Amino acid sequence: MNQKELITITVQPTQYPKENRLDKFLHEQFPHYSRSYFQQLIQDGIVSLNGKPIKKPSASIKSGDQITFFFPPPPAYKAT
Repeated sequence: MNQKELITITVQPTQYPKENRLDKFLHEQFPHYSRSYFQQLIQDGIVSLNGKPIKKPSASIKSGDQITFFFPPPPAYKAT
């Protein structure tokens, strides 16, 4: 499968009544991935906030914001 599956999350008021960090929010939604993993995705420009690419992991999110991203494929390993 070569296509990237885009994931879109809308921040719900019941989840986060106050502003929160983007990287922290993504880690809480997908706890099997580390916060530093999401920080790297954000810095690589893979994450969009309300339709705009964002490169700052500490960006604030609030109720109603839409976050869109994809999980990149793992790097290919060469057998030695």
